[in-house]
Amino acid sequence: INAEYMGEIIIIVWGSNLMEVESREKGDSRLCSNLNYEEIFPGAEPNFNLVLPGDLITSEKGFIHGHGTFEKNGKIYASTIGTVEKTSKLILVNPIKCKYTGETGDIVIGRVVRLTNKKWKIDIQSYTEATLHLNSINIPSGAQRRKTEDDELNMRAFFTENDLISAEVHSVKSSNGTVNLHTRNLNYGQLKYGLLVKVDHKLIKSQKSHFVTLKSGVSLIMAKNGFLWIYFKEGGSDNSSKMALTAEERLKMARVRNIIVLLN
Repeated sequence: INAEYMGEIIIIVWGSNLMEVESREKGDSRLCSNLNYEEIFPGAEPNFNLVLPGDLITSEKGFIHGHGTFEKNGKIYASTIGTVEKTSKLILVNPIKCKYTGETGDIVIGRVVRLTNKKWKIDIQSYTEATLHLNSINIPSGAQRRKTEDDELNMRAFFTENDLISAEVHSVKSSNGTVNLHTRNLNYGQLKYGLLVKVDHKLIKSQKSHFVTLKSGVSLIMAKNGFLWIYFKEGGSDNSSKMALTAEERLKMARVRNIIVLLN
């Protein structure tokens, strides 16, 4: 999902050899049977390399089977539903649906599940709960100091159960894949007064900034774990949401939310 292309929406509905292509901005709507792929996406090549478990991928010699595949009698088969990817001599299958696996530097949105010893456990829709340590957060006043015993006793003053927060992946343990987060930047922290939308995390591509403001004034946090936060920004930081919204601003947020749901 790239915010630059949200102005022009293209909706494609498949069914019974019928495709509907609608461009809201251009006001063009067509219904046609057996529409040519090149006519819709000039210069693009269709990707129909979908495989099912047990499907033969290749019987040629010299290839190495990667994740999502297995080898039997010199042939490489798919072990999961997904799309085939070939990198040099390596063949792997990227599953259509899988949980998010964190990478250092990723922007994520998660919900506080519980508090433990100097830590918050955060649900980021991964295989394991992420960890946010008390020493890895930003003091609301912005003061740079060591966390004290009083801070540990008052951890719920920072984040409590069911709070929605934005954070950055600080590290990922290679042994079990546990994700460690931090919110030291003022752009991260608790999220309020906005809309949360969940999409397939594979649709969120890495880019220079995951904090985007559209021409309509609506701001987005596009988290790599598949969550998008829609809000109106107030103040200097990217996670400060405007509390008192007008009816027009709420309508703009709802429209952006509907666009994202259609694109998912």
